[in-house]
Amino acid sequence: MNELKRQTAPLHTALESRVDILSEDLSLERYKFILQKFYGFYLPLENQIASQNGFEALNLDPAPRWKLPHLVSDLEKLGFSATEIEALPVCPDLPELNALAQVLGSMYVLEGATLGGQIIRRELRKRPELGRKGWFDFYNSYGDKVGTRWKEFCAALNRYGQAHPAVETHRAVVEGAAQTFKKLDGWLAV
Repeated sequence: MNELKRQTAPLHTALESRVDILSEDLSLERYKFILQKFYGFYLPLENQIASQNGFEALNLDPAPRWKLPHLVSDLEKLGFSATEIEALPVCPDLPELNALAQVLGSMYVLEGATLGGQIIRRELRKRPELGRKGWFDFYNSYGDKVGTRWKEFCAALNRYGQAHPAVETHRAVVEGAAQTFKKLDGWLAV
């Protein structure tokens, strides 16, 4: 975990700078745009992750971790109809996740974002333009189980690393995370 964090830290920082969700200048329109872009990335990525085999051996069920329902909820609260949501652009350039190691790397990014979402939600609730409406399901997707789910994911990732100690496998985990950061950053730039 420490090595994964160290090797992807510059990509994480670059992505945070691009999103800049805690900017003092964040408008309601920019917030809507960010959620739409996340929807367009999470929809195909979560489908790709769901198609992977091997989670059972790690005692890790990805289904309760899906963020898409929370994004849909927030977009609906912001006035988007189901038809408008379904018509949102979807990212065509996803990370290559051909093995469970790469998928776990990608999930590391998504699970880490859930941790950061707690800070984001607290800060956004202070904004008069945003804070009163409760449009933060995405940033509160695990409710009071954020810490528990993060620990469960870390334990599963560590079990995988111990069961597959080859350097190539560890590189594949890092590559899955790096590609997820890069592809999301590219998608947000469009």
